[in-house]
Amino acid sequence: MRQADRDRLVALKKTKKKLITQREAAEELGVSFRQVLRLLIALNDRGDKAVVHGLRGSPQTKGIAKSFGPMWLQKQIQNQSRAGIDCLPSVGPDPG
Repeated sequence: MRQADRDRLVALKKTKKKLITQREAAEELGVSFRQVLRLLIALNDRGDKAVVHGLRGSPQTKGIAKSFGPMWLQKQIQNQSRAGIDCLPSVGPDPG
């Protein structure tokens, strides 16, 4: 949980205990009054997890797969050479 999430949680718990109003919490958090209402409902339902984004901690869906390795690269080179694509740059003197 980041510091911003902890600050948000403190403001919501103060609101829940009626130490500050929901409008004051909205101003403190920089969100609308309705957003504070939504966060308070989520706090009652899910507890402290309500202030943390739901996808935090889950694995990334986009990115380089773990299957990319030397064998994968070798297969790609073989497939491209079969298709007649020169995939490796030629090494030699500059024809110029």
